[in-house]
Amino acid sequence: MSTTELNHRVYLFTKFEISFNEKYQKYIFKGRWTDQVDKDFLNNEIQELKKLFHIQLKIGLNNHIVIADLLELTGKRIDWLKDNEAYNISFIDKIKLQSKSLDYPPENKISPEDIIKLRDNEDYNYDNDFINSLILNSYKLDDYRDKLNFEKAQLKYCVDLYRVALSEINDYIMRWQMDLPTINIDKVEFTDLIEDKEQSLKCSTNWNKIKLARLFQFLKEENIIFFEPTNTERNGVLFNKFIENNFTYLNTKFGRQHTIENINKEFSEINSPINKEKQFDFYNELIELITKKRDQIKL
Repeated sequence: MSTTELNHRVYLFTKFEISFNEKYQKYIFKGRWTDQVDKDFLNNEIQELKKLFHIQLKIGLNNHIVIADLLELTGKRIDWLKDNEAYNISFIDKIKLQSKSLDYPPENKISPEDIIKLRDNEDYNYDNDFINSLILNSYKLDDYRDKLNFEKAQLKYCVDLYRVALSEINDYIMRWQMDLPTINIDKVEFTDLIEDKEQSLKCSTNWNKIKLARLFQFLKEENIIFFEPTNTERNGVLFNKFIENNFTYLNTKFGRQHTIENINKEFSEINSPINKEKQFDFYNELIELITKKRDQIKL
């Protein structure tokens, strides 16, 4: 990874991207409809930035200069949000909007009427930050009688999440700026980098893709290994994902290991009636291997 990549990713994160879609009368925040932006979305971005930052600390040069540049990027955006009073709902009206569309329509998971009902329900326990924010702003925006005000309230929630996320990454980099002079970075082990190495490991095989699929088909059908034994469809989906994520196969044409993609294609081929003979041959081969291994055991 180059320093340029890290700087570019932080720049993109600090870029304030808000658009308005005329067709659906809805805001778009960082390439998503506002009702699709949540803490997980921004937390994932933060973790990815931290990972790139950790790589920079480990193998990059001039860390003190890089850190200063990153703090300038994040600090400018934080100051801009503060100067424009982004903590107020009136901030939404100050934003310069672009016209943009997405390839899919918004889901509109909740309506203004839903929010007012929840607000007036004495049994509502206020355990959802998104709903709580919409309830709070309903008082300021005339109970969302104007539907556009409801969209503004959803955008305001996105802005609030973004402000918190931006401050988090800024504070994290700032702590490293203070600690770096007294730390031997070579002795620091970053958990996310260790996990990346572990996740990149795959189990290789000496069988081709279709043969490997036949083996897993046998193991799955006999419930020797499983994920969801009571849900056949979900068990199959998880099985496919497990194989694709953890195994490689021998591509006999090129004589090297290949990653497994779309293993479901091989499973469909196996289950085809015209391939019964090939399946029969595979089981014969498997029996021969097991028999040979059995005969090697001296009782």
